[in-house]
Amino acid sequence: MNEEDLENLKVGDKIIDFGRVYRIFKVNKKKKSSQGRLIHFRPFYKKVNNRDLICTIPEENLSKTNMRRPLKKKEIKELLKDFLSPLESAESVNYDQAKKVIATNDLSAMINSTKNLYYSRKIEGKDFTVSQKRIFNSLIGRIAEESAFVLGKKPEEIKEKINNSLKKGLKKLPPKDPSEK
Repeated sequence: MNEEDLENLKVGDKIIDFGRVYRIFKVNKKKKSSQGRLIHFRPFYKKVNNRDLICTIPEENLSKTNMRRPLKKKEIKELLKDFLSPLESAESVNYDQAKKVIATNDLSAMINSTKNLYYSRKIEGKDFTVSQKRIFNSLIGRIAEESAFVLGKKPEEIKEKINNSLKKGLKKLPPKDPSEK
């Protein structure tokens, strides 16, 4: 996070970390030191596996992370439109790289990685393996969570929209050979 975002964090603010939306519920001074604050946050969308999760981070460490504020509505809409346009070419996919994209907390990179995973498997005419499907679903889930929060919709609605857009984009891909239709 940049310096001006750090100064302005308060209770109720939302932050994004690893593609997940978190709500700040407490900000207090550290007990042992007179400087800095301790930021307490929890998942905005509660699930079975994170219902009781509470995170804290010293304010001075925020700049060392990839945490950020949610994107603006206009930015989210533009990025979601990107799912409709197919990739120029679906490159061979490195699934370890796709996992690393999640850690960058970069929504645009997550979208490109998702499209690349989807189109490379569909062009090859194969289904995802279990681990590949897990990575693909993780990317879509993280994209959908931030998008749903910003657009005021349910994550499931956004996931469905993403899957439909990927299918439409697949139809727009040119055939592999000129003789194919």
